[in-house]
Amino acid sequence: MTAGPEKTIFDEAVADQCEETIQNRAQRPVLIVLDENEANRRIPVLKRELILGRDLMCDIALHDSRCSRRHARMVYENFNDPVASPLVRVHDLDSTNGTFVNGTRVSDHLLQDRDKILIGSSVIGFFLRDESELAVDQRLFQLASQDPLTGLSNRGVFDVEIKQEFDRAIRYGRRLALVMFDIDHFKRFNDTYGHPVGDFVLRELAALIQTKVRGNDICTRYGGEEFAIILPETSREGALIQAERLREAVEHHSFERDGHTLTLTISVGIASIDGGYRSAEEMINAADRALYSAKAGGRNKVCIASEAHVVDLGDKTGGGFAI
Repeated sequence: MTAGPEKTIFDEAVADQCEETIQNRAQRPVLIVLDENEANRRIPVLKRELILGRDLMCDIALHDSRCSRRHARMVYENFNDPVASPLVRVHDLDSTNGTFVNGTRVSDHLLQDRDKILIGSSVIGFFLRDESELAVDQRLFQLASQDPLTGLSNRGVFDVEIKQEFDRAIRYGRRLALVMFDIDHFKRFNDTYGHPVGDFVLRELAALIQTKVRGNDICTRYGGEEFAIILPETSREGALIQAERLREAVEHHSFERDGHTLTLTISVGIASIDGGYRSAEEMINAADRALYSAKAGGRNKVCIASEAHVVDLGDKTGGGFAI
């Protein structure tokens, strides 16, 4: 009956010794996890081996439905050498969605300082730093992944995520849709009310978007007043329903600023994986063409791209802004 407590005491002693070994290094391997629920989790690598995945029994549990239960293994190869520079390798554990390092899918990869690891929709930074350098690197890593104005994922994250989701959909025959939209007449809006009000609108619009999407959807600021939402496991019809709900929500939302009530509209373009696209880039271009067809057709509407043409799905007139 004493085996359990003795093992616990032994494990604690080993953990303390391991931590002391790591703390004495000039450089220490540290992970910074940016996921939806626990942004900026900082995790020092204090063991020779770590398992990352969705399972709560993993060493690093990620609250991410697109992550496999046991997604990847991280091995600290020279853990017992207190002098050598740390060598840490990541191994994919035959995960469904794959493990990516700096945008490239890997099965076995020796990590370098400042590498960016994508597991499911969770972005993990790998750093070799002392404590004084780490706080700065943590902030820089966050800035490299998030749009500073809206807090949404930025264009760099979008570029990695859409390629990953497109490859997965093709490989496994899954559904995938992409929604792109921008604010109607936003330049005129900025000229009329000023850029501070424009920034306020972008922030509030980003917050509104996040209330209208599912947990698995990936919301990003694509650039300027243009946004993109990646919809995994979503059909063309499902994307249309979601896009129209979003368009209506924006149209009927009141943006309250300095005693004024502002209203806006958006134009939306959709592309889905069944459009016969050969790459993620083709799918992006199709959604973008559909978006600009919506704008050319009067704004405040949704258009969907097919393999050969763009389909106009509604005639909403009066797109723009009002006060």
